[in-house]
Amino acid sequence: MAQARFCVGEEYNLPRDSAGICHKGKIAGSIDYLYLDWSSYKTEIGYWLGKDFEGLGLATRLVTYYLNTHLQI
Repeated sequence: MAQARFCVGEEYNLPRDSAGICHKGKIAGSIDYLYLDWSSYKTEIGYWLGKDFEGLGLATRLVTYYLNTHLQI
């Protein structure tokens, strides 16, 4: 599976509450919650990947990580 990590910070010019997706030293996309509804245990995650980073399994890996670490599912 492709190596990927979250990248946050002003050096990537990302919105403050979102996390970038980095791959091989380049920003590959972004991921963030669109909303969180704790009372009904619902959320929606939005992400985008640049065309050169599609098909590498990055989104699958990081959405899974996002849910397991942030929501402790």
